[in-house]
Amino acid sequence: MNLVAPIIAGILLGVASCLSCYQVYRNLSNLKYPAAQKITLIFFMIPVLIGWTEWINLVTLELIPIVIILSNIYRCIVIGGFYYYLITMMGRTQTDEKLTYSESTLHKSMNCLIGTQTKLFCKKVRLSSLEDVKSYFRRSKLFILQCPIFVLGYLIVFLVTMLVSPDNSLPISIASGVKGSSVLLAIINSKRLVKNVKDIPALQGLRIVAKKWSCKLSMLITIIQPLVISLILGLSGTYSLPLVYYINSILICGEMILVCLLQYKLFPLQDYQAPPTYEVNLING
Repeated sequence: MNLVAPIIAGILLGVASCLSCYQVYRNLSNLKYPAAQKITLIFFMIPVLIGWTEWINLVTLELIPIVIILSNIYRCIVIGGFYYYLITMMGRTQTDEKLTYSESTLHKSMNCLIGTQTKLFCKKVRLSSLEDVKSYFRRSKLFILQCPIFVLGYLIVFLVTMLVSPDNSLPISIASGVKGSSVLLAIINSKRLVKNVKDIPALQGLRIVAKKWSCKLSMLITIIQPLVISLILGLSGTYSLPLVYYINSILICGEMILVCLLQYKLFPLQDYQAPPTYEVNLING
């Protein structure tokens, strides 16, 4: 059983990796808007990096610390990458045959949010001027990009504890709780930011919400799916940790192909070919 499963999963991941590499090649060979397209390469590598991480778990039937560390770092990069993807798409402007990023064009997009009200963390914020909108984006960036710092802190605590006092799990538990809160804070604020900007004219037709979910789900399944499998096995009386790793890793290796196909559909080259439109305060009527 342990021999057949890694081979099947490896074949599935090989297909997913080829599809991901094709997406990377396709964008690099058709750079119509380099600033945004280079950021999407981070998303295209999700099936490769997440998939092969799970394949290692399948082969070893245990969690390897260095693999966990690299996986967590990559998830932080994806969360931060989507913020910068939004900014670059809001600031794109037509220059000759290519799109380029412009700060003034970004401000035109921000003008569409003037007069709206939103939440930042637990506080309601009224965006009455362009400066208010800029301030909102700066604070959103802070709440989103704090995540890598706390995850890095967790990884440092994890490594130090394993080296100095492997039997003491308290520091790791505390650091894990802080890291979980940090990730949750980043996800919530990222979701609210997408909700606020999705109706901006410059982002119309880009399916921003669907893109956000495609990136989020491809990572969340690695967290939620093992819990569901554990619950099902527990209720059936067949629970064992290696079996959870085994089933979860096989499923994720297959699901990465679906993630590739979803990304192919949601990140077409056409997104970088049509010039953007800007209409001040369209959101507010």
